[in-house]
Amino acid sequence: MMSENGVYMIGNEKVLEIDLSSEKIKIKDVPKEIIKKYIGGKGVCTKILFDSLKPKTDALGPDNLLIFGTGSGIADEVIID
Repeated sequence: MMSENGVYMIGNEKVLEIDLSSEKIKIKDVPKEIIKKYIGGKGVCTKILFDSLKPKTDALGPDNLLIFGTGSGIADEVIID
């Protein structure tokens, strides 16, 4: 799940990796072990970020990642009385 200058999006056990520099798109599977261990988009996105970034990556530099994901409660029904 490593990418240089990429954007990741999580959805339905898949990762959409978009490299903004080369304008290439890849669809990758997220291993079920990671989904179970890092429940929800927040956890999975954090795992991808941790595994993909090098230490001391510039927050505004081209090597940083932009990651979008939904939380584990997104499909839950909320009832307000």
